[in-house]
Amino acid sequence: SGLTLKIGKLMQRKNARTIYVMRDPFDSVVARYLHEMKLHGSRPDMFEKWCLENERMHAEAEKYFFNEKVRGLLEGIPCHAEFIKWVQWYNHAFKMA
Repeated sequence: SGLTLKIGKLMQRKNARTIYVMRDPFDSVVARYLHEMKLHGSRPDMFEKWCLENERMHAEAEKYFFNEKVRGLLEGIPCHAEFIKWVQWYNHAFKMA
């Protein structure tokens, strides 16, 4: 790997290369749900309910981060909070490279 941990800081080595393995966002959302299912004993048929509850949990934060137009666009996307997390994760990974 091109990274070393040194005294609590991440230092990049010279001539290091980064390889990104990108998962399908739908696979990532389903994997997160299945993980929650293991932890809390949910059933596979509760996926839609899990998405709605997840969106309710993030609704207040979305008011802070997104304007009304963007929030309106997000309303039609099931589990949109999970897709936002997916995009943010890869954005941060690209910034580190």
